[in-house]
Amino acid sequence: MPRKWLTPAEAAQRLGVSESTVWRLLRRERLPSVKVGGRRRVAATALRAVARAAGRLTRASDVHPLTLDDSLFELAGKFSSDGTAPGSSDKHACLGGKR
Repeated sequence: MPRKWLTPAEAAQRLGVSESTVWRLLRRERLPSVKVGGRRRVAATALRAVARAAGRLTRASDVHPLTLDDSLFELAGKFSSDGTAPGSSDKHACLGGKR
């Protein structure tokens, strides 16, 4: 069976991501490609492996909910020193906690 070659734009459309994301994958060598006639091409068969790998990382069940006990929550508001930007009191309002 002949291999189908896609442009980065076509690969992005099939993956459901932006073209810049495909170029980032190409630069990081996470998506194999070849140059054909001076233009970058991606094998259609390579998309399946990339999509499968991305799916493992982006399932909602793999991401824990942010709670008041989360260590990231402790960082919110730590970097506001002049009092004009959102601060630590705003994090409680956003997450429904005590002020």
